[in-house]
Amino acid sequence: NELAIKYDYARVNNIVLTNTTVYFLNGTHELKRSIIVKEARNLTWLGARTAASGIRDVIINCTGKSGVVMFQNVVNLNVAGITFTHCGKVPSTKGLPIGALIFYDVFNLQLAWVTISSSTYGGIYGLNIMGNSSIEHSVFQSNGVKFYSDSDPHIHIRYTNCMQMHYSTLYSHKCSANFLSMLLAENSHQLVIHDCVLKSGTSGSMRIGLYHNNFTVSILVANTTLLYGHTPDTWSSDVFLDIKAEANCLVTFSNVSLSTGYGEGYAFTSKIAPQVSANYLRKIHITNCTIDRYSRGILFDSGRPQEDYGIAKSITTQILLEHCNITRMANQSIGIGMTITLQANTNSQYFWVLKHVCFKDNKSSTKLTTIVNSEQPLPSIIFLEYADNIHLSDCRFIGNKGTPIAVYDSNITVFD
Repeated sequence: NELAIKYDYARVNNIVLTNTTVYFLNGTHELKRSIIVKEARNLTWLGARTAASGIRDVIINCTGKSGVVMFQNVVNLNVAGITFTHCGKVPSTKGLPIGALIFYDVFNLQLAWVTISSSTYGGIYGLNIMGNSSIEHSVFQSNGVKFYSDSDPHIHIRYTNCMQMHYSTLYSHKCSANFLSMLLAENSHQLVIHDCVLKSGTSGSMRIGLYHNNFTVSILVANTTLLYGHTPDTWSSDVFLDIKAEANCLVTFSNVSLSTGYGEGYAFTSKIAPQVSANYLRKIHITNCTIDRYSRGILFDSGRPQEDYGIAKSITTQILLEHCNITRMANQSIGIGMTITLQANTNSQYFWVLKHVCFKDNKSSTKLTTIVNSEQPLPSIIFLEYADNIHLSDCRFIGNKGTPIAVYDSNITVFD
């Protein structure tokens, strides 16, 4: 517990940690209580590691009931080559997220070759992470082992300026945690996730929420693989994109593979609320992506507007789905490949382009007997409800069971 004692001494005696590097010797360091680092500048925690193999030789093992490491009001923080195990604590206040590593008001955060595993609650919780920050070559696995009903994800970040995560892996396949998603990002102005693997089995993989108005937002998820996402009910999703912000947004999913989901939900859900102002444009681009073996494929949902008046009538949201494959969906439902459901008074805001999309070997059950206002069975691969401005170009339907497209009060244009 020498590490905690030294940091307690620095805190009590008002010693400012500036231009400081803390080196950890190889081996396991026991941590019996929490460490709180405040008001530091240019601080590095450095552990030994083997770059070629990714082996972490420095382990901080939390043995107490409340072992967390928290950094607050730190500028230029670097944590590298350290494994954190069995950390985190049960929050005293319901709804207060506590992870193994906590970052409050940190400017320029760099995490590299870090492993967080077997944490009591969540992995990382970050609030107000500004500047240019990144997580790379890191592993998050089996966190949330106590199965709290409101367990935090492996990574939970809120209000970030510029965050990148690459060459990292998130696992929870054998964990009992009840996460909504392994990765939860809220109100990130610029977020890049690339060359990562999210392997679940007990939760959804990713949830991105945009709720703040009057910002320019850029989200990129690229060259990333999602496996074994758990979607327990019909409205859950492996990837959930929730956009309520009135802002200029560009959200791109490129070369992303979603495979082998469990449960009754969707592989990808995008809930995009209608806008009051016509001054902002939101773009969703999904290109060169593969969705394979889920119950349902893609859901685009506008949700219900809070008011029936004051809604912009011009196009404020553009969605492009291009060079994608949606294969082997199977469910007793309509629109198992893709469903677009909007509200009649807001559908003029949305513009859709499906180009070079292949729906193959999807099976919509014929047992379904009631669809919208129809009394006839209508299993389908694509279902459109109150959707205007739908453009299909060179889309293919191969070996599916069910009607290719079911349309309810929608306008669709098909090009060769």
